[in-house]
Amino acid sequence: MLKLELAKHPDRKFVNYLCNGLTFGFDPLISDTEVPIKECKNLRSTITQPEIVDKLIESEVSKGFLEGPMDTLAFQTF
Repeated sequence: MLKLELAKHPDRKFVNYLCNGLTFGFDPLISDTEVPIKECKNLRSTITQPEIVDKLIESEVSKGFLEGPMDTLAFQTF
């Protein structure tokens, strides 16, 4: 139906892209190239109050909001 509605649209390339994407799915444009992993430094509280941080993390994991801790990376490329 959308293709019929857009039959007179001047940008045929766009119409084909849109209709094919809606029919078959859009390309997320994610490549398989290696991307460097970025690791962030922890807040100072992780060093000064590790017990509290552990409890907060355990609470989030038990609620299903977080996964882990993991021995290996969950994804090789983020």
